[in-house]
Amino acid sequence: MKKAKVLAVVMCLFLVFSALGLSEAAAGRSNAIEIVTVEASSVENEELAVEKAIDGDFMSRWASEYGEDIQWLTIDLGSSRKVNALAVAWETAAALVYKVQTSSDGLKWNDAAEIHDGKAGIEVITFPTVTARYIRIFCLERASEYGYSIHEIAVYNN
Repeated sequence: MKKAKVLAVVMCLFLVFSALGLSEAAAGRSNAIEIVTVEASSVENEELAVEKAIDGDFMSRWASEYGEDIQWLTIDLGSSRKVNALAVAWETAAALVYKVQTSSDGLKWNDAAEIHDGKAGIEVITFPTVTARYIRIFCLERASEYGYSIHEIAVYNN
């Protein structure tokens, strides 16, 4: 039964991320922006490496160190791009409170959105269009006793 439940969750994640891309394409807007690299403040172990958050495999995931509230994951788009939405497929170890931040240089960060009721599953965060090369998910408070864990991330410009 557990395997069937995991498969159902994976299918739901795939369908939602696919639907986001398809609805954007149907509306004549761009699909997801390519993510070049990703870094994180910590990694629980090598099987849960940060690259798992952008590998297109909903069965894999990144996980931060256990039990630390302040953690971050930074996305590098490779060059400055217009962005205004982020989709995050959180595992059960989600962020309850976090910020989506943007930067042109990876040093100075601007808050694009602040979430105070984060939860496991897929969250789509929209914000006013900005030009940025880097996007950071800055986690402030855990929704569970564990660290943070993300199955997949997608960045959009609608």
